[in-house]
Amino acid sequence: MLLRNINIEHFFLFSLIIWFFVGYSGFLNILLILQFVLIFFFLDFKINYVKFIINLVIIGLFIFLSGNLDAIKIYFIFLVFIFSFDFKNKIKNNIKKGEYYLFIVLFLSIFFFKHSPHTIAYATKYKLNIENFIENKKKNHVELISEEDLESYIDELKKTETIHGSSLFSPVVCLNNDHLFDKNLCSKNYNYLQNRFTINGVDVNFVSIILLSLLYLSFFSANSKNKFLLATYIILGIAVLFLTKSRAGLIFLLMSLIILFFNNLNLKKILLIFILLHITIIFVGYVMVNSVSDPMMMSDPKISDNGLINFPIAKSHGGIELFRLFTAFDSSNFIRFSSFFQAFLIYINELNIILFPDHTNLVSEINYKTYVGENFIIKSADYDPHNFTMGMIKELGLLATIYLYILLFNFLKHSCFKVLIFPLLFSSIFLGTVTIYIIPTILIFSCIPKNNFINIVKKLKT
Repeated sequence: MLLRNINIEHFFLFSLIIWFFVGYSGFLNILLILQFVLIFFFLDFKINYVKFIINLVIIGLFIFLSGNLDAIKIYFIFLVFIFSFDFKNKIKNNIKKGEYYLFIVLFLSIFFFKHSPHTIAYATKYKLNIENFIENKKKNHVELISEEDLESYIDELKKTETIHGSSLFSPVVCLNNDHLFDKNLCSKNYNYLQNRFTINGVDVNFVSIILLSLLYLSFFSANSKNKFLLATYIILGIAVLFLTKSRAGLIFLLMSLIILFFNNLNLKKILLIFILLHITIIFVGYVMVNSVSDPMMMSDPKISDNGLINFPIAKSHGGIELFRLFTAFDSSNFIRFSSFFQAFLIYINELNIILFPDHTNLVSEINYKTYVGENFIIKSADYDPHNFTMGMIKELGLLATIYLYILLFNFLKHSCFKVLIFPLLFSSIFLGTVTIYIIPTILIFSCIPKNNFINIVKKLKT
């Protein structure tokens, strides 16, 4: 029977390519269906009736308390449901090195054609074809200027033109009569040092984590891992960081290497480190807010003379963007860490509200007096922490978020799941709620596969 000869793990591996469709309309629906099919048709599991009943009650209460069911809530319900089953921990992998390299070639081929600048404003370098430019002016009967003045004339034309209030991000001199970029007049090249690259316009940090997760899962799936395979993963991981320049991605790569070499970390240590890191980022946010002269201007922070700490603020732009990976005190981090402290202030002031989902609009205005005597005003519109835990509290409520983490950390008893989820878990500290979409895929690669589809076909025939 043909179904018996299908290597399910091959299907698992190459199904990861669907992540390159992230950003397209309906992508999450397709992803959810694929994850559901792979888990319930191709993993070895059995029903744990106690967990099943408890989780059904939890799901029912959550739906009852929720005003609406968006994608994040549906994924929460999905995760609670699948964690009602007992899955078997994977012992070995069946992907050969040649199959791994085939996936890598496919990965690189797709990424080569899919990647695009995250910010178009300073994404490109333009070079004018002077001969074609002069010829074009002759055709349009435009009076030519002297060669001595041509350079200054071109410099004047090299401005971003705005048409109907929308910037085209192309120099006027490079546009034809239809205001489209003319390849005959100009050539353009991406500035790879100063720009960040993404896929389909999706948040660049999320794309970085997706790409690194695909590389990590493919490397982990190989049945024999040697130094050359590890070097391949590290080199390609660094290439992803070079293109995305994502700090969350940097944490993912570092954490994946740590857990690969120190996979004996137990659950208590992981949980303790995870909690301490969250306390740390809130504390850093507190220090930053109490060190600036105006906490309402974190996008352009100015350190106060009598603040808590005299941070060495770095410029966000103007230098080589690659170095943002190692810059701790630029404006983007002041915004990020202050948002963590904002969320903390909401938690301690609105504890009875944040317990349940859909509480964002119920958050009242909070006025916090900083160390330097300035007002730090937090409104419900400011409640947007770029952190998975805090973001899930905002979307699901504190109680549901705690329950989700109980399920996740309980599943860390599966050694494969622990190794695979570890880098995602810690990089999510700087990622956000989109982390939840990757978790089911990681679970798929953590458990023993089994072709349940055969049994279903047999039952249908009898």
